[in-house]
Amino acid sequence: MAHAVPVGPDLAELATTEWDRGNESFPPTTWQISNIHGGTGADNVTRAKSRSGQFPLGTASTAGGLKQRVHAVLDSRKLEYRLDWTLSAAPYLTPRGKLVDALSAAIRDVTGKAPDVQHHRRNLRRPLHRGNLL
Repeated sequence: MAHAVPVGPDLAELATTEWDRGNESFPPTTWQISNIHGGTGADNVTRAKSRSGQFPLGTASTAGGLKQRVHAVLDSRKLEYRLDWTLSAAPYLTPRGKLVDALSAAIRDVTGKAPDVQHHRRNLRRPLHRGNLL
């Protein structure tokens, strides 16, 4: 029997899938559960009616490619589901130049520390320039 929406093992597969390996500018893409709503509020209703997840995007994957892979996972489990996709921001890289130099100087002036503009992105879980696919 097909589930109306993805359930525990289905969500676990999405959360543990290696979507990409990242690159020198972004950590690997992960699917993260952001919200789960169950039932209708009645004590005797346990079936979840909606779940939310998101991909903090880097440049190693595309939104279209990630969508296809999610559908493939859910389709392989013979699930009945509906996904509403929103691309809230696309990832981008800012090359060294006037903007990066100005921001680096401002950070140094405020914090007293110069940022490592070559490697700082690897240390941030959700960089400002990383997009989201919901």
